[in-house]
Amino acid sequence: MKVKIVNIVSKDPDNIVLCSTEFGEIVLTWKDNIPEKDKEYDVEFDTDNILKWGDDISLMEAKEPSIYMENNEIIINGILESVDEDGFMVVRMKDYILTFETQGKALHNGVNIRIKIPTIEAYPFSYN
Repeated sequence: MKVKIVNIVSKDPDNIVLCSTEFGEIVLTWKDNIPEKDKEYDVEFDTDNILKWGDDISLMEAKEPSIYMENNEIIINGILESVDEDGFMVVRMKDYILTFETQGKALHNGVNIRIKIPTIEAYPFSYN
């Protein structure tokens, strides 16, 4: 996903940044050298959290994908693309996909879902 660095929140012990995406703004842990403010990066998101259906993931009415902060947690609204039998979930946000590990009884593919995550990490990469 493309992100633009809005602000460097903290540099020690982890690089914590406020970044904007086409879907909204979030605070995340930057897993690379300190990024440049106002610069755009391509990143992959990751989390160590295993998300629980019914607690961290729920059915959502929203039709448009979004990502934002709420009560110090990251909220992601997207379309459930798939969940395999091991709980590996793929979520679509327009041209982007995000992946997560889940536990519990999944909803059916194609529905709009809301994901609540305490923290998320960004790993920048380039297409070179």
